Amino acid sequence: MKLIVGLGNPGVKYKNTRHNLGFLTVDNLALEYKLRQKALNTCSSRIAKHRYFIIAKPQTYMNLSGKAVQCLVKKFKISIEDILVVFDDVNLDLGRFKIVQGGSTYGHNGLKSIVDSLKDKNFSRLRIGIGSNSRGDLTDFVLGNLTRKEIIAIDSQLENITDCCKNWIEKGVNSAMNKHNKRKKE
Repeated sequence: MKLIVGLGNPGVKYKNTRHNLGFLTVDNLALEYKLRQKALNTCSSRIAKHRYFIIAKPQTYMNLSGKAVQCLVKKFKISIEDILVVFDDVNLDLGRFKIVQGGSTYGHNGLKSIVDSLKDKNFSRLRIGIGSNSRGDLTDFVLGNLTRKEIIAIDSQLENITDCCKNWIEKGVNSAMNKHNKRKKE
């Protein structure tokens, strides 16, 4: 069983923020596979189950995502190499995305929470670029609503981002990296 975790913050207030691109991606993936999401209160998550994978949206707020992920890993007996975490990344240009195996938390508190809870950093990560706002507070930027320009940029890549997730599910991280990390921004 594989686990795809989209990072974000629950609630209407955060729905259209830059920090919720992980939620947006897994929602799109659930639509692709025609999966219905439901609450899994024991792990503070919304999940959608497929025969081969689980899609999850932790409902713990971003900085506590690790608790929900740790619970899901234990409940469904998922190995570290079968986890993909999807999140927004200020270190990538808007609309760019990159899949990697292990490595840094990129200063992302949700990712840091997962690494701390799992005591392992060797899971896959799908980084979705939101650029950065060097003029203001980073917290205000990531929690700010997407602009029309940003929505257009993300929408133009959402099919490719979803395809990257599907490739990871079906063929693994190396195949996904080889196919999608070479892709130019369209």
